[in-house]
Amino acid sequence: MPDFNRESSDVARRFHRDSDWYVTSQTRDVQVYRVHANSERVVELFLRLTVYLDDLVELVITHERDGVAWRATTRFLPTVREALGRLRWPLASYGGAEVSLITDEDQITLTPLLELVIYSRHERWGARLETEGIFLRERAPKPLYNPLAVPWSPAPELSQALATVVHRLTMEPLP
Repeated sequence: MPDFNRESSDVARRFHRDSDWYVTSQTRDVQVYRVHANSERVVELFLRLTVYLDDLVELVITHERDGVAWRATTRFLPTVREALGRLRWPLASYGGAEVSLITDEDQITLTPLLELVIYSRHERWGARLETEGIFLRERAPKPLYNPLAVPWSPAPELSQALATVVHRLTMEPLP
């Protein structure tokens, strides 16, 4: 019987070796993993890695383009993952929204600039990232430009998709 985890890891290494990487740091008792890949891959990784979280999560979404934010506490992970799956293409296409899933031990955040950041009290995420074909670098390269220097343009498709998720998960607005 084929070992699908090993095969998917081999394919990931072959096709994503130079462009997909992570750096890690530690602040007090929290390990921080910053993942870089193309936008579609980062959104897909965000959704795939959430499977390792606890069954109950807190979800926080901040939509930078519209200047609004929402929070949902103690939501069942499979329900949240299903709802967030509907955001896959709008997020990868437009960016501009931060999505965080939070538990007592871990936090996985997709940033508005489509970077993946994992905060954890454990060091288990490095091995999981490498299984996905994401490899450790000593340090991140210097950025070539600052994308935040340009104001966010409207993205009605993303706004509508976020509104649907917020309604579906009965999220509360944040001040």
